Amino acid sequence: MKTVNPRKRDTIAARLPPELYEKFSKVCSIAKVDRSSFLKTCVEKLANDNEIFLDNFEKTGSLIKVIKKELADLPKSLVVIKGGNWNKIPETVLYVACDEICSNSKMAWKIFEDTWEKYGLKLEDDEGVQKEFGGGDVLDLSDLGLMALPTEKVNDPWAIIDGQDLWADQLEVRKITLLLAVSEAFVKLSARRVVEEALNYRASICLEKVPMKGHVLEIDSRGRFARSGGTLIVPAGIEHKKDRGNAE
Repeated sequence: MKTVNPRKRDTIAARLPPELYEKFSKVCSIAKVDRSSFLKTCVEKLANDNEIFLDNFEKTGSLIKVIKKELADLPKSLVVIKGGNWNKIPETVLYVACDEICSNSKMAWKIFEDTWEKYGLKLEDDEGVQKEFGGGDVLDLSDLGLMALPTEKVNDPWAIIDGQDLWADQLEVRKITLLLAVSEAFVKLSARRVVEEALNYRASICLEKVPMKGHVLEIDSRGRFARSGGTLIVPAGIEHKKDRGNAE
């Protein structure tokens, strides 16, 4: 068995322009901070803030498979897929569907909250207030805009830390938590129970007083984002069956 020397340390090297190195050295001198300790602390913060990825990133594929399978097994009275089949659904659409489920199912939302609490994360609204169930979607318009682009990955390190308390890709954090929450809810409680609760909640706040049986989770396998006047139409959402021309 291979053993690891506890005293062994790996070294990370970065070439700095002379001007930047001079500024860095002066700042550390003024703040009375050891340069090596400061850099080590930065690396530790980056690692700690991304713990949710370190624990779950490799599970993403299996989580997506679980959610797809569970949704595909539900009757069309609860879930309808448009424009193709489950095998062709882009990941972006699945994240939007998970958001719709979490935002309307108290059971899924509770697991979402527990996951964030476990990793010391916070989900706040535009005014900095902690979001609660019924307080809107997890993914906001800027998230949806990024997800609709050909690539949504953050490649610029500055974008991760600029103005952020959490040194992590905020969108990716929300996405992986949605997968964890919905897949766990489906496995522990059953997909049918969770989706029915989501439809029932939406019916309870429906301005047109459409009952739960008049709602359905509709998923567009083509992943199309559309616009209707000033309204953004996302590729997954709880809709009125009559609006689909397919009331059941």
